[in-house]
Amino acid sequence: MAACESGLNPNASTAVSPTPTDILEQGYIAHGDLYVMFVQFDSTGQELSGTLYQASISPSGANAVKTESFSFAGTRQGDVIALSVSTGAQWTATLDSSELRLRYTDTQGLPAVATFTPSSIDAYDSSVQTEKAALAGSDGCTVQYPNHYASVTISGTFGGEAASQICQTAISRGYVAVQPDPAEDIVCVVASWGQNAVVVRDTGGQVIGSQICKWVNADHGPVPTWASTPATFY
Repeated sequence: MAACESGLNPNASTAVSPTPTDILEQGYIAHGDLYVMFVQFDSTGQELSGTLYQASISPSGANAVKTESFSFAGTRQGDVIALSVSTGAQWTATLDSSELRLRYTDTQGLPAVATFTPSSIDAYDSSVQTEKAALAGSDGCTVQYPNHYASVTISGTFGGEAASQICQTAISRGYVAVQPDPAEDIVCVVASWGQNAVVVRDTGGQVIGSQICKWVNADHGPVPTWASTPATFY
């Protein structure tokens, strides 16, 4: 379960290196712990252009998913492609058989590599919509801390335990089953794209929501075992 946001930093410089231009005509998709990316190349001889689309898990995004797109242009010299991104960054990559490996700097300023495989924009859109639905609680459950505005939405499995089982345990400890409210402020999202997610919302002072986030980020579990007063919080 990943606990911090990490994705593409369009302002950082890197580069790209595939092989024959005709291979680059297809789209490529890459999945990470916190993101999905899709890249499409267009080419005329040695000249290249295209767009990279990214969706990443983020408390600031709509339904906890932030979407972005970046256009680029570049040239191919042999098996090496140099790309200039619309933000001014320079990217590099390599193409190994059907896999495209893009080297970039993530949003934390660290070097990273995303491995892309052939796919379509429809597959990318489907992945984004599925993740948004999961973070909204469509295939999971939501419990609220008793007598407060803090709620926890859970999807996927944790330690082999399904979201429904986790919620039932929380309810037995004093939590209340509720429907997730997208209008509520998101305090934190702890998730692995396409696998599991915990979304903590709190429209109050966010004291309890922040304490729940500390519990989840410390890998103690999706829902704190306590359902009592702030004095006994983690």
